[in-house]
This record gives sequence, structure tokens and C-alpha cells, in this order.
Amino acid sequence: MRKILGLAGATLLFAGSASAADLLKAPAMPLGPVASWTGWYIGATAGYGWTNQGIDNHVTSAFCNVALTGCRAIDHPNAAEALVAAIPPHLSTNPKGFIGGGEIGYNQQVGQFVWGVEADVSGASIKGSDVQAGVAPFSVAPGVNTNAVAVGAAADQKLDFFATLRGRLGFLVMPTLLAYGTGGFAFGHVSTTTALAEIVGGPCSCGPFPVVAASSSATLPGWTVGGGLEWMIAPQWSVKGEYLYYDLGTLSTPLSIVQTNGAGTPFFGATVGSSAVVKGNIVRAGVNFHF
Repeated sequence: MRKILGLAGATLLFAGSASAADLLKAPAMPLGPVASWTGWYIGATAGYGWTNQGIDNHVTSAFCNVALTGCRAIDHPNAAEALVAAIPPHLSTNPKGFIGGGEIGYNQQVGQFVWGVEADVSGASIKGSDVQAGVAPFSVAPGVNTNAVAVGAAADQKLDFFATLRGRLGFLVMPTLLAYGTGGFAFGHVSTTTALAEIVGGPCSCGPFPVVAASSSATLPGWTVGGGLEWMIAPQWSVKGEYLYYDLGTLSTPLSIVQTNGAGTPFFGATVGSSAVVKGNIVRAGVNFHF
């Protein structure tokens, strides 16, 4: 009986040793599929855009009818000078709002580096408005400020379309996590409106107080630069967070404001170039499908 038990124990010991050796020789099981970043992809993005920019008013010319009282002053402010001083020089429209659309791109992975190109098109509602006012006195005799010009200005601007064509260069922090920088060409459709309203206070003999407005819209070219993180959550799916700074230049709108006297004769006036600065920031999230 003892011999039988001993033989059985030896057999079990040998079998256990053999199994352990086989396990040590066996290749390690993979923890999951290895991510490949090379290839085409398409996706969608959504986010938020904002800027602290606005619209600048530049007076390009001004006139005052020297045949009329209030324009013949030499050593004191006249009506045209007062009008120029009263026009608000800047309106802080500070556009902000939603942006979202689609993208397509191609990646090439070389070791831990990934380079590629990406194009995206987005609809946007990045808009803002502002109202400002200014007042300046003018005289009908030296040293006597008996009149004043007040000008109210209102403006709005909107970015309703935005697209880019950018290069991307990234580094794989982990096989499934890409940190990248990006930059390239950008363009967008911008619309602006500026309005000016003027009144004169004091004993000035003036006609109706003018209110003028002008609008412009255009597709502007420019540039963009930024960066982000992209995470491969499955062999063919990734999610990303991205920041872009863009600069599309300016969009200018000319308008003229003219005050008449009581007889309807042009008294004084100015021509204004109203320029919207179109630059800002975008943060957005996206999801991509990799072919």
C-alpha cells in the first residue's frame, strides 16, 4: 500500500513539474490589440468659440461747412472736431458661441511619432454685440462751449462658418494616447453691422439728427494653430480634445454721417471705417472612425 501511494505521489509531482515548465515556455498572452494609427479616418466635432476682440471705428475724413456758424472757429473746437471726438473708437462685441461639424484626415505612424493631415468644416454661431456713446463740446465763439455733439454707436459681428486644412505632428505618450500639435490654413464667413446715431445739444440751428447703418459680409482667409490629445479607445475608434487659435484678419465697413442745418444744408459730417477684428479661440471634442 505504501508503495502504491508513493508511486502516485511521484507521478503527481512529475506531472506538476512538467505543467509548470510548459507554462514557462508558452508565449505570453497579449493584453489586447495593438493600436495602429496609420490610415484614413473620418469624424465629428463639437465645441465652443470665443474672443475678446471687437470692432474699431476709424474716422477717415471729416468736414465742416465754413459758411455756417460753428465751423469758422480758429482757436476753439468746431463742430466737425467735436463729431470726430464723440464717435466711440471701439466696440467690444466679444463674440462667443457654438461650433460643430465634420472632419477627415490621414495618419502615418513611424515608431512613436504620428504625422498627417486633417481637414474640417464647421457651422458656427460665434456672435456678439455692443453699444457705446461719446460726447464732445463745440463753440460758436472762442472759449465759449455752447453746443455739444453726442454719438451713439452699436455694432454686431458673427462667424457662421469655419473650415481648416492643417498638418498634424504627434508623439505617442502611450500606444493608445497621442499628443499632437497642429497648424495650417483657415477660412470662415463673417458678417458685421455698425450703426451710428448723432444728436446736437445747445442752441445750434440743426436739422434732423442723422442715424446711419452699414453691413458687410465676406469669406476671409487666414491661419490657425493649436494642439490636443487623442485616445484610441478601440481598434477603429478614437476620441479627442483640441484647442485652436485662429486669425482671419479684419472685415471693414465704410459709413458716413452728415448733420444738416435748419435749412437742410450740410453742416458737418464724417466718414468712418468700421473694422471688425476676426480672431479667437476654439475648444472642441471629437470622435473619429479609423479605416
